[in-house]
Amino acid sequence: MADPKPYKPPYAFSITIGEKCAKQFRTFADLAEKLKMPVKDLMRQANGHASPSKALVKDLAKELGIDESYLEKVAAEVRKDLG
Repeated sequence: MADPKPYKPPYAFSITIGEKCAKQFRTFADLAEKLKMPVKDLMRQANGHASPSKALVKDLAKELGIDESYLEKVAAEVRKDLG
């Protein structure tokens, strides 16, 4: 039997997005509609399964009221990790 994947804690980028959505009672479906993108794409990028684009970071910062430079910094972690 293959070893299961080791636990990898969520990215700070993902935690930040999730916390802001929870505090503002926003859903990914609502955000995706507002950002005019497929919800699946938003979820993959927000959850660290795909590299977050610069445009998405900018739009999320504006839409959720997050400091853009901070969000860009934590998004860079995800990009670096995903290569």
